[in-house]
Amino acid sequence: MKKLGFLVCFGFVLFWLSNLANAADFQGKVIHIADGDTITVLNDSKRQIKIRLNGIDCPEKAQAYGNKAKEFTKDLVALQMVTIQSHGQDKYSRTIGDVFVFGVRHEY
Repeated sequence: MKKLGFLVCFGFVLFWLSNLANAADFQGKVIHIADGDTITVLNDSKRQIKIRLNGIDCPEKAQAYGNKAKEFTKDLVALQMVTIQSHGQDKYSRTIGDVFVFGVRHEY
């Protein structure tokens, strides 16, 4: 059952890390992966912005498959230029956003 949850999580990650489709709020470079659903982006003005992937809930690092979730996200977006469509902030002041990877559509 845990493996199924893990696969479902990654299915959603792949869905949201799709090709640039609409106008976006801002662009930047992914400079840090905190876990499977939280990244840090450096924007054009060199400001670091924590992004919580919209609609994604991956296991935390200390939970089963947490490190695999982080590595999976890292493999997709680390050091990539991305576009973020913002959907406000969460209770931890992270930007909730859809993340688009330039020029690459992920369909696994």
